[in-house]
Amino acid sequence: MLANPHGATKYGYRPAAEATKVAALALDPLCGGWGTDLATAALHFSLGDPRIHTSVVGISKSERLDSLAKSLAVNFPDEFWSAAEPCCPTPPTGSSHLPEGDSPRDSRNRGAYNPSITTHRLRTSSR
Repeated sequence: MLANPHGATKYGYRPAAEATKVAALALDPLCGGWGTDLATAALHFSLGDPRIHTSVVGISKSERLDSLAKSLAVNFPDEFWSAAEPCCPTPPTGSSHLPEGDSPRDSRNRGAYNPSITTHRLRTSSR
């Protein structure tokens, strides 16, 4: 669904919830307006959200590692996340592990991971 929100109907190997489909269709042109794609934005959301401790990216061919490394190198300004926020569905009550009043956007730390280290690990692990 992240690669093609207009054609895919599954997310996480299951039929996508209607709210997920609506969000993907709204976020896709927003991402295009910022010169990126939905999959890259989703990756950065996952890497920057303090509720998410591990991000696993599945790829079907080792040739995709270069595009993944390029996605990791993209910098998303806070303005992008502010524009994306209204497009996202509200998580179910009780699903956040953040303290009361916090949001993933408030606690987002762009320095939480080092893309050059991650890229190096990706390249050396594919050999």
